[in-house]
Amino acid sequence: MKPTTLCCGALSAFAALALAVLFGCDDSAKKITVITPKFLYAASCSSVPGNNRALRHHDLRHAVKLDGSISGSISGFSVDATTGALTALAGNPAVSGLDCPEFMAVDPTQKFLYVPDEANDLIHSYSIDTDGALTEVGTAVSQCAFQVAVDPSGKFLIAPDFCGTSIDVYSIASDGSLTAVVGSPFPETSTNEPEGVVIDPTGKFAYVVDFVDGNGTVSAFSLSTAGALTELSGSPFQTGASPFIIAMTPDGKFIYTNEEGQSQIDGFSVNSTTGALTATAPATNVGSCSISTDVTSTILFSTDCNGNVFSSTIGADGTLTAAVSSPFATGGTEPWPVTGDPSGKFVYVGEDSNTTMISAFSYSAAGVLTPVTGTPYAPAGTFTEGIVITH
Repeated sequence: MKPTTLCCGALSAFAALALAVLFGCDDSAKKITVITPKFLYAASCSSVPGNNRALRHHDLRHAVKLDGSISGSISGFSVDATTGALTALAGNPAVSGLDCPEFMAVDPTQKFLYVPDEANDLIHSYSIDTDGALTEVGTAVSQCAFQVAVDPSGKFLIAPDFCGTSIDVYSIASDGSLTAVVGSPFPETSTNEPEGVVIDPTGKFAYVVDFVDGNGTVSAFSLSTAGALTELSGSPFQTGASPFIIAMTPDGKFIYTNEEGQSQIDGFSVNSTTGALTATAPATNVGSCSISTDVTSTILFSTDCNGNVFSSTIGADGTLTAAVSSPFATGGTEPWPVTGDPSGKFVYVGEDSNTTMISAFSYSAAGVLTPVTGTPYAPAGTFTEGIVITH
């Protein structure tokens, strides 16, 4: 789906700024490029050893390495940019034969999809065809990873090694294939288990959340033009108990981490010059199973892995305030993960259970969710572990 271009020359300064944040206003051309969703990809593990809640999420990432019964896949859907409805692509699943694909990433050109298959200790690279079909490119790199992220330039992919205490960085070739940069993997001070990763919108800094059963940490790094990581002064920064997911507002101002099983989300403000983090007030009595920020940097979504998705508005200081009527029932029992779309209109929630479902909602500027007509939608596999949306 091509972007829609609107004239913005006659808009007030305030309106132009607001629309620029959401849609990408080109002030020199006096135009706004409206970003519309195109394809949604859902990664499924299809089964979990013993189908036991205690073996999902963090513990799953160790259990699957000892169990040969899982069979993972990636399902593809087209996204109706007006209604948010999903239509399964022909030939689903788009990819089969994986073990347990997790938190995926798409490059800025929307041409390539990167999939960490953690049970196999591999990262796969796929080209995204015009019809949404996926074609593997290059050779999968050997990497123990739960989540990957691509920098804003599209030159590098960062993958924390959750089997160790280091961070791998790969250069991205023109065909989407990956090659380790000089010096990779890069060490971190924390001796905890590196899990999730985000990169700030300038491409200068990268942040990795480190899991531990007690208080976890966020490690902060500068990212050079050659892809080298250097840990920042003051890193790692203390966060809450058992974090393994990290989210950053697209404007780069705030970072949030979950606390597994604690119903709490911890936040940080980001120093745009130094990259240093300063803790903000935590949000309590919220879902902390999975978290994600929306494209406008004004709303944070989270799930409680107990049938609900929460919506919180993000204040000027980064504090979270529950939206009216939050939480909202997904229709499932263990919602995970949660992902907002690039238009700032819809949010999608997977189901980490034997049920094949993705719940879809539209949402208002105040964060109030409304189920999309036709929801839920069925991926090819059960136990959804990752969702990404292209535009």
